[in-house]
Parts: sequence; structure tokens; C-alpha cells
Amino acid sequence: MVPFKGRFRFKQYLKDKSHSWGIKIFSRAGASRIIYDFEVYTGKGSIPVTEFCQGAEVVLRLAEAIPRNRNFKLLFDNFYTSISLIRELLLHGIHSAGIVTTNRLKGCNIEADDVLKKGEEKILTTELRPIAV
Repeated sequence: MVPFKGRFRFKQYLKDKSHSWGIKIFSRAGASRIIYDFEVYTGKGSIPVTEFCQGAEVVLRLAEAIPRNRNFKLLFDNFYTSISLIRELLLHGIHSAGIVTTNRLKGCNIEADDVLKKGEEKILTTELRPIAV
């Protein structure tokens, strides 16, 4: 989010952000923090509706310029992460990792947080592709 309170058609309001008013920009940056590609969110309807969620759709569009099968890795946060996105990126030869929320784990029988002990972890994998949750 680029902070901005003036008059602008693409201005967004996100109450939980430190800069609640501004222009939402999705970007693809490298480890050196250089931005290689970006996309300005222009409002509802600017992201086409497909089988993927809005965040996954943005990631797939920004990843189109990444060379396939060249050991590139994408890292993203929980707004973008889903098993279907990671599976789609693997089909294109791009490895990825991200924090996934339990509501995006369809058919995955993962234990609740209160069942796991402190410091304990549980790893589940898919049968179709080597994806670990």
C-alpha cells in the first residue's frame, strides 16, 4: 500500500494497515528488494475471476515473466498462499513457499493448534505433487 489521502479513483481503505488510505500495488521483487514487476489494483473487477482466488491470480500474472524450470523460488504471505496456487506454479517449474491458513487446506486433516504441543510440528504431503503442509 502506497500511502495517499488525496483524490484518486484507485484509492483504497484498509482499516487494519498502518497506512489505511492509499493505492494498492502488487509487486514482484527480488532478494535484493529491487522491484522487477508490479500491478496497480484499480478496483473490483480489475482481477479476472477464475478457479483461483484473487491473490493467487495476481501471483500467477506476476510470475508469467519468470523463466520456467530455472530453479526460481517465490515466497509470499497468507493472503496469496493456497495449495492450488503452489500446485500451478510447480506445473510451470517454479518452486514456492508461503504461510497457508487452515481455511485454504481443502481435504487436509491437520490437527488444531490446541492439540499440538508447544514446539511440535506436523508435516503432511500431497500424493499428486511433492507439496508439504
